[in-house]
Amino acid sequence: MWLPPCPFHVLTGLLCPGCGSTRTLYAIGRGEWSRALGQNPLLVVVLPPLLLWALHSLWRACRWNQPPVQLPRPTSSVALVVVLLYFLLRNLPWWPFALLAPHG
Repeated sequence: MWLPPCPFHVLTGLLCPGCGSTRTLYAIGRGEWSRALGQNPLLVVVLPPLLLWALHSLWRACRWNQPPVQLPRPTSSVALVVVLLYFLLRNLPWWPFALLAPHG
C-alpha cells in the first residue's frame, strides 16, 4: 500500500518526530508491532498511555459529565523536551541513534 512521504523530510532531508507515524499506525492496525516499532518507536511507546488517558477522560465526560482528567503541570514541558531530544537523536547517523530512523 502506498502511503505519502513526510513533507518535512522531503523538503529538508531531516527526520521530524512524526516521520513514519502514518506507517506506524497502519502497521499497528494490521497487528505488525515490530514493523510499527521500526517506523516510529516514540509513537509506539506513547500511544497506549495516551489512548488510556483519552478513554478515561471520555468515560468521565459521558458517565459523570466531568471535565477531562488534568495531567500534572510539568507534563507539557517534559513532552516538549522528549520530542526535541527525539528529533535531534533520530537524525544522528551513528548506532544506536540510527535505529530511531524509520526502517522496515
